[in-house]
Amino acid sequence: MYIMKKKAADYNVEVTDDDEQKIADAAAAFMAAHKEKTLKTLAVTEDQVKTYLELETYKSRMHDPLIADVDKDVSDEEAQQSSFDYVSISTADLSDDEIKQKKEDAQKILDDLKAAGSDGDLNEISG
Repeated sequence: MYIMKKKAADYNVEVTDDDEQKIADAAAAFMAAHKEKTLKTLAVTEDQVKTYLELETYKSRMHDPLIADVDKDVSDEEAQQSSFDYVSISTADLSDDEIKQKKEDAQKILDDLKAAGSDGDLNEISG
């Protein structure tokens, strides 16, 4: 979705100031609708909710322009897909020692993925 946001202007897609206000309102409503315990369990901040909603808006608006001129005849080689995973580690409301531990955990995940090479399976590594 970050790539869609970056390429949006190429497809005349934008998120307007009005959209941003609606996103901010929706994020605030989401935060207000959930108890602090739930939000802590989700490890989500209002800024993360805003970012998610903004990216979903770009994704939704990019769909039609992206598929408009798609060649549907794809070879088997072209059909091979790749994917990626990312790790988000929240440091909200943590002490300096806890933040340091989270950074060490994140570095270990990265090191394990690099060691596993291109065939690394995040599910196996994190297990």
